[in-house]
Amino acid sequence: MRILLTADVHGNLPALKAVLSEAVSADIVFCLGDLSGYFPYINEVIEIVSSLDNFICIKGNHDHVLLNGNLSTGSFSADLALSLQRRIISDINKKYLANLPETLETVIDGFRFFLFHGSPNDPLNGRENFWENSALNKGIYLFGHSHKPFFREDSDQGWVVINPGSCGLPRDDDPMASYAIFDTINGQTVFYRVTYSISAIAEKCRSIGLPERFWKSLEVGKWVTDVTNKG
Repeated sequence: MRILLTADVHGNLPALKAVLSEAVSADIVFCLGDLSGYFPYINEVIEIVSSLDNFICIKGNHDHVLLNGNLSTGSFSADLALSLQRRIISDINKKYLANLPETLETVIDGFRFFLFHGSPNDPLNGRENFWENSALNKGIYLFGHSHKPFFREDSDQGWVVINPGSCGLPRDDDPMASYAIFDTINGQTVFYRVTYSISAIAEKCRSIGLPERFWKSLEVGKWVTDVTNKG
């Protein structure tokens, strides 16, 4: 089975469509949180993913803050975007986000997968290098939040840690949407990048009054300015 790993879509509909179109042969999709945040297409993104039979998603910190308007992500820009999304998201799509679990454990073809957005001890917001600071049980640990692809394996202990990078807002100096495929036949992970129309989402951002830094960050593949470096 081919499992598409994606994370941090952040309302970037063109990027999500590009990833789903390129990885059309995947049998199942794992999304590691943050469908919401930053970019305008929150309703369209949720409508697409909620229509997929093979889509499994967990909640990210932006999803949590969107649902709880008294909270903050720690980023002025992120909170600004979420305040806009909070006004436009439909009730049914808000319910979809609310029903997402913060963590998920599942077994597919003999592989045990642990899904969370940040870290095992802090599923929504954790940023620690958890693979260095704790003894991990055997399995495949999948996370997002950093917006950067990552892979670490300990064959002696039998664990693998994978971050597919960000679909909607890469932060590793590469503007192309990032994702990965885990193949249960051979146990291998392959990382991919795919181009999409940044100009299209830039125009949408302009039309609703988001600051220029939002689409400039997409163009360079990193966040160009903010009051913090938090997601």
